Amino acid sequence: VKTERLILCSGKVFYDLEAERAARQDTTTTIVRVEQLFPLDPSALKKIHTQYGSPAKVVWVQDEPKNMAGWSFISPMIESALGVKPLYAGRDAAASPAVGALSVHKLEQSDLIQQAFTV
Repeated sequence: VKTERLILCSGKVFYDLEAERAARQDTTTTIVRVEQLFPLDPSALKKIHTQYGSPAKVVWVQDEPKNMAGWSFISPMIESALGVKPLYAGRDAAASPAVGALSVHKLEQSDLIQQAFTV
């Protein structure tokens, strides 16, 4: 089965993504956990991309707000290494890393996991 969507992430969001992929019985999405963001090894990233058939859809997922964590750093690095503009799945930019209400947090978390498979 050919990989159509390559999801890149860092940290514990990987486990939520894996659970969602299993629930969807999705065999066309590959999830790769990138734990060394700096210095990023572009050749290793390219090797992973090639290994999975060079999918045109590459998604960066993070559970932190867009203006925090890795997105602003990793996005141009992914594009440079793979020649593919990555898509973003995650929370909107925010002044605070937490919303302050568990119910809102759970809703946002569910939304960003869904986004990873539909963006």
